[in-house]
Amino acid sequence: MASKDNSVDLAKKWLLDSGIQNVGKSHPLEGGFNSWFDMNNKNYPFIYSEITGYGISVLLYLNAASQDKIFLDRARLAAEWLMKFALHRSGGAMTRHYYEKKDEQKEYSFSDGLLFTFDSGMVMYGLMMLYKETKGERYLEAAERIAGFIIKCQRKDGLLYAAYDPNKDNFVDDPKKWSSQSGSFHAKTALGFLEIYEATQNNSYKKAAVNLCDAVLEIQENNGRFVTLKDSGGTNFHPHLYSAEGLYFTGIKLANKKYLEAASKAVVWVLENQTKTGGIPCMFAGGRFNQNERSDVVAQTLRLFALLANGSKSDWSDYTEKAKILQKRLLTFQNLDAGTEEKQVGGFFYGWDENGNKLNHLNSWCTMFAVQALSLYDSFANGKDIVAEPFV
Repeated sequence: MASKDNSVDLAKKWLLDSGIQNVGKSHPLEGGFNSWFDMNNKNYPFIYSEITGYGISVLLYLNAASQDKIFLDRARLAAEWLMKFALHRSGGAMTRHYYEKKDEQKEYSFSDGLLFTFDSGMVMYGLMMLYKETKGERYLEAAERIAGFIIKCQRKDGLLYAAYDPNKDNFVDDPKKWSSQSGSFHAKTALGFLEIYEATQNNSYKKAAVNLCDAVLEIQENNGRFVTLKDSGGTNFHPHLYSAEGLYFTGIKLANKKYLEAASKAVVWVLENQTKTGGIPCMFAGGRFNQNERSDVVAQTLRLFALLANGSKSDWSDYTEKAKILQKRLLTFQNLDAGTEEKQVGGFFYGWDENGNKLNHLNSWCTMFAVQALSLYDSFANGKDIVAEPFV
């Protein structure tokens, strides 16, 4: 197992040099971030708009820590790909650019797919972080176009429709999967709204964020759990933690104690159900916890702990040992075996799916979340100032 410092350095190198981001002027899709590297097939299945939005954020986060010009340059490349290839005329972000036609899933494809409000929100936030860093008006203009699209997808109760079908001109809410149904996880889109509000002082963006987060508060269970699967009443931990992330940052931005308390309850519920390995279950369904672990969920929990505990150490003293174990568990997901793929050292494996299948791929967003989680936790553990923005 690598040390924390070495682990972060290896992950940074993987993000820059492994090929997970397309680079080089000869590449027709330069700037876009691929979903993952498949260790079995030695390929990247598709470029992912949501993750390219995260890519901008993590590159700017690393730029703030090091002031190495390469991080800002790469963030600009990511934004250029998004603005050139991924934005639909309606303002929403298209989802996945598949390399091979045979691999396309129609629902997600650039050619014929849905426009997901969550994905669009993550692109909006990434562009706003780049605007904040560079004051490039093009980034603000693109982010506002996306914001206008998402506001059109906001329901009367404040929640967002999961997606818009541009082919049928209607909104989509499908209970089959957490990401295709309206839910609490959309609270994370409030981050982008609030950044645009700060830049423009247009109150409609702040109103959209507040209406959304107020609606999310209404659907939290008393024990802190968010139901993310309406048909079964179950909870997928990944979107549950997205919900907490959105409420936490909105609570910080607006000094709203209700949002911060709700975020805290959500994270406590997760930590109280830590697995015997030190990780986090992937699912709660049918009254039982699914013990299969995903590294993105482990990282999400660790960084939220660091942020919340940093603000109120005494309230979180009962969980510091759990967090220490969680950090060690997260490090076990990192690829440290050069083998025949030396440039893939440093990436984080996804982990297991809900059916117990171990996925042999090095995942872009899992690695991005892990870089920030390990850095934030290190700052917390060593009493350093925590810099949490840009948030990935």
